[in-house]
Amino acid sequence: MIVAAPVHADEIELPTGAITGSVSDVVAAPLVDAHVELFALVDGAWAPEPTAEVMTDANGDFAFEAVADGTYAVRADEAVGSDFLATWYPSTDVMPRVDATDGLVVVGSAPVGGIDIVLLPSAIEAASAPQITGSAQVGASLVASDGEWSVRGLTFTRQWFRGADAIDRATDPTYSVVPGDLGSTISVAVTAHRDGFGSATVTSAATGQVAAGTITAATPTISGTLAVGETLTAEPGTWTSGTTFTYEWLRSGLVVTGATGSTYQLTTADAGRAISVRVSGTKAGYTHEVTTSTASAMVAIVATPKVTGTYAVGETLTASAGAWTTGTSFTFQWLRDGTAIAGATQGTYKLASTDNGTVITVQVTGANSGYATIMRTSAAPAKAVSAATPKISGVVAVGQALTATAGIWTTGTSLAYQWLRDGTAISGATSSTYRLVSADAGRAISVKVTGTQSGFATITKTSAATGKVLTSPAPTISGSMVVGTKLTPNPGVWTSGATLSYVWLRAGAAITGATTNTYTLTPSDSDKLITVKVTGRKSGFATVSLTSANTTKTMLAATPTIAGAAKVGSTLTAKPGTWTVGTAFTYAWLRDGTAITGATASAYKLTASDKGKQISVKVTGRKSGVTTVSRTSAKTAVVAAGTLTTATPTVSGTKRVGYTLTAVPGTWGPSPVTLTFQWYRNGAAISNATASTYKLVSADIGKTMTVKVTGSKSGYASASKTSAATGSIADASWYAKKFGVFTSKTISGYGDDIVSVPAGMSSGIISADFAGDGNFIVWALDSAYHDQDLLFNAISSGAGFTGATVYGKADGIWGEPTANFDITADGAWTITLSPIESAAPLPQSGYGSGVYKYDGAATSVELGYSGDSNFIVWQYFDSPTWGYDADLLVNEIGTVNGRYTLNRGPSIIVITADEGGWHAYR
Repeated sequence: MIVAAPVHADEIELPTGAITGSVSDVVAAPLVDAHVELFALVDGAWAPEPTAEVMTDANGDFAFEAVADGTYAVRADEAVGSDFLATWYPSTDVMPRVDATDGLVVVGSAPVGGIDIVLLPSAIEAASAPQITGSAQVGASLVASDGEWSVRGLTFTRQWFRGADAIDRATDPTYSVVPGDLGSTISVAVTAHRDGFGSATVTSAATGQVAAGTITAATPTISGTLAVGETLTAEPGTWTSGTTFTYEWLRSGLVVTGATGSTYQLTTADAGRAISVRVSGTKAGYTHEVTTSTASAMVAIVATPKVTGTYAVGETLTASAGAWTTGTSFTFQWLRDGTAIAGATQGTYKLASTDNGTVITVQVTGANSGYATIMRTSAAPAKAVSAATPKISGVVAVGQALTATAGIWTTGTSLAYQWLRDGTAISGATSSTYRLVSADAGRAISVKVTGTQSGFATITKTSAATGKVLTSPAPTISGSMVVGTKLTPNPGVWTSGATLSYVWLRAGAAITGATTNTYTLTPSDSDKLITVKVTGRKSGFATVSLTSANTTKTMLAATPTIAGAAKVGSTLTAKPGTWTVGTAFTYAWLRDGTAITGATASAYKLTASDKGKQISVKVTGRKSGVTTVSRTSAKTAVVAAGTLTTATPTVSGTKRVGYTLTAVPGTWGPSPVTLTFQWYRNGAAISNATASTYKLVSADIGKTMTVKVTGSKSGYASASKTSAATGSIADASWYAKKFGVFTSKTISGYGDDIVSVPAGMSSGIISADFAGDGNFIVWALDSAYHDQDLLFNAISSGAGFTGATVYGKADGIWGEPTANFDITADGAWTITLSPIESAAPLPQSGYGSGVYKYDGAATSVELGYSGDSNFIVWQYFDSPTWGYDADLLVNEIGTVNGRYTLNRGPSIIVITADEGGWHAYR
């Protein structure tokens, strides 16, 4: 640092600079509100008073503002109660010399910063030594104070000393005196410390020599029952912790030899004596202490009570106190599962239902003057059982089963059975049921039931004995269980001398007045179970009643009748009559007494096989649990032939030569009926005309036709019916004669195909319908598959094609039969073949292609077409000159309208008009 020239007092300087810095303690913690002073160098010496004073801010920083140029010294200290020395920059406890090379602050033309001062710590010194309070006696606690010190903010550590030796791990403010300290002095060294200040240690004055401790003692007590055989326990009470005890037991104040434990079992020598215990307490470093308990009451002689009796509900238990000290008086309290039973304070106790499944004991309390009152409880027995005397049910007769009913026992009890014959166990008879054998005859039977269950008393109960056993077989009944039948009982062989009586039962209830050894079934017995009860009696024996076994109830049945005519074709119906309600019937029809195969319904239709025979029916009635019964009716009269159901036939068909008539016979019955036919011309039978159809010939022209239908069926009388006559038969038309007639036929297909023309259809009309998108071409072929004529040649663009024209002989160009059609098609198609005869007369107008008849005279006709495609008109006719001929009237494309000559009819007009309307005005 460069030392500036001193400032002279008479020179006036203007403030030009600033001095800044910080103040912190020895651990670099900033000091807030530290006092900082600025001393100026004036005329070569430091001014005696500070030129300026400031305080540090919250960060320990300070600043002197507007400081004139010159040389300065800076001093800092804490403002109040400082633990630090006043410190000059740069941290020294003396003011810097004016010629020092360090510690001067020179202010020139710029501010001076970094004037940081670390305050110097004061020395740690004890103002007073630490003090020890407390008694210097084993077991006592000593407490050390820290003493008084010159510096604040100190932390302290301690070390206790036994004489001159440090005590291991004794560094707390308190110290418990231990036996090892006995006879020694105790002191404590306290060390004060603060970061940056260092540390200082001061030792207290020593205590006097440590004395022995005094044990805190208590008067012992005795617990336990004061009775011979019982064990008493000495309870020493609360003594100084860590005290070791020894014991001496006293009998009437005298030491009991060898009784030096904390417990003592009373012997007979103690009977009638008072007992006490002496306890000695010792502990290292402590004085020895002895205390003695208060003497007890006299020791009594006692016994554990006993309970006798059966542990079963309803039985009585008796308590026995046993041998106690003479003069002892007793009270009793019965316990259920250890809990006192209200009111049960006598020497006996009768077990109640609430005792079932519980342990019953008795508590005996003995009292005697000068003795302790003592309670003793009997040993816990097995739990009490709820048991019942068993009963025997069943018929006391040889062959019958007896059943033992044990009654209500404690839940979970396992029961075992033993049957007795005159009081003696029957070998092997150990189940709850027993079937009487011949060895039991004349003997009384009883049963013994033994109940066992873990933890419960085992109880045995025996039933009352039965009367003597009778020999008595089960009765049976002779006779059918059908109303009107007489029944007879079969009692079997009973014990000699037994008197038997009878009661007939209907559904288990006695039938009034039915007490003899026979009984005739009545309608009241229908659907009821009839049995007989036989009762046998003999003096000294059990009275035995046995009822017959019967598995089926009584059936009320009637003889069936037959309704209906005894005639083939008629239906007979079986009438069962009155039977037991709910009876289901099955039927078997008989022909002269022999069952008819398959005839098992309630009705039967007479067939041809029944003619001349007599019919009857067997009805069988069944109902679940009821006797099944069959009854057969009386026979019918001899079965007569049946009568057919007829109908008057009719004739259908075109009444013109070349056409076929058909006989429509109507409905005949019963089906099937065999029908035959005979055709008549003007009432005269036509030879060989015996089919259901007849094709008219030239001989029939002008005549009427009838047909006779004859029906026949096995077992029935034949019958005939004749139709009404037709109108006069006409000659065949030109169309029929020239081209024939047949029934129209439709043929469908897809794609290309060769179609054969059915027989009889070699000439006619062909109508076509094409549903595809593309070509549709049809050629007529002869039998050698040679082309005859191109019938259709169309290309469809999605709309399809419909057309009609003629083929075969009707096509005047070729004039020969057609045998096949060659079809080329890009899709599905349909063709229909129709006779020329079926064509409609030429209309005044139409749409599209068609084939028509024209039967008029030669004339002029106006033909017109409104479409934009082909319009072609052909006329086929018989020419006087050329025979069958064809005339092309129109062959145009687009709109047509003009007059043309029509030849006389009969003729065929074929119009081809693609997608357009046309007219033919005459």
